[in-house]
Amino acid sequence: MLKIRWAKPSDVKAIVALFRYPEIRKYFGKNEYSYRYIREWVCHYPKIKAVAIVDKKIVGFISLYRYLFDYMTGYEHIGLFDIAVDPNQREKGVGSSLIKFAEKYFKRKGFKKNRNLRRKE
Repeated sequence: MLKIRWAKPSDVKAIVALFRYPEIRKYFGKNEYSYRYIREWVCHYPKIKAVAIVDKKIVGFISLYRYLFDYMTGYEHIGLFDIAVDPNQREKGVGSSLIKFAEKYFKRKGFKKNRNLRRKE
């Protein structure tokens, strides 16, 4: 059964382990996603990374971002930064579920979906 939840510090090792797959590493670069880098994001920026879990194993993650883009209009922009799924779990709805999780989170926060998700402060 697939479960999606916010990443915790104890997940860092499993997230980094996803980069052992060449199919994932080729999109993200060789050194960018170190243990230290992932740990910093998970520990210091809550609700920025979510993980997909199947049979108690992390099989995917998604990174979100949120920032003020236009100071004149006050619109706050958000989006998806990274997404990765274990190649052995592809075509099973893991990536789609991660994206739906992010969309629900953004919707609860008051963002509207258009070309760019945004919310007026």
